[in-house]
Amino acid sequence: MGIFLSYFILLSELGFTLAAPFFLSKVIDASVYKSNMTLFIKASIFYALIFFSQQICSYLQLHFWQKVNNKFVKILLLKSTILANIDTGDLIHT
Repeated sequence: MGIFLSYFILLSELGFTLAAPFFLSKVIDASVYKSNMTLFIKASIFYALIFFSQQICSYLQLHFWQKVNNKFVKILLLKSTILANIDTGDLIHT
């Protein structure tokens, strides 16, 4: 269940990232070209919801994934007892 939730959050963030420019173009279109205040307010609200949803997914993603060297690595929610320095390979016991 945890891995499914992790991938769902990752795909949701991707969906919100793809939807954001569409709603931003609607905001610009309503405010600049059409001068329609109700359309501007509706598009602004939808854009704000998309933006906040994207940021929430990014925050939740930090709890499940960690980006290391341009690769996503699963974070284990356990207390580590041995840490390793990547550069030197030295082990640190906690």
